[in-house]
Amino acid sequence: MTKQETQSRTSTCPICSGAVPLQIVSLGRSFDCPSCGKSLKVPGPHELVIRMTAVVLGFLTARGLGFESLLLFCFGLIISPFLVRPVWRIWAAVKAPVLIPASPGVTTLCLRRGPLK
Repeated sequence: MTKQETQSRTSTCPICSGAVPLQIVSLGRSFDCPSCGKSLKVPGPHELVIRMTAVVLGFLTARGLGFESLLLFCFGLIISPFLVRPVWRIWAAVKAPVLIPASPGVTTLCLRRGPLK
């Protein structure tokens, strides 16, 4: 797969079925669909798989460098956040992620007495 094909890959908005370029798709936070403007996100289980893959790769890297026991564990956890982005890019190049609508990030509480209007 060429760099041009990787960069032109898109996901689909579940609300408007518009194309969402992978350049704006991010892990851990919501982003807006360029077509309809609705807030979208990567599903939690998908994001968890990406992050756990980065942790496993961190442990394998630490083991490859010769670390054992506690040092293996510590070094693997330290470098795993730096591996999330490369794992995400490779994963997205192989298969575009399915997106879901993001729930509102703010919950409000009405402190007025009486019925809500």
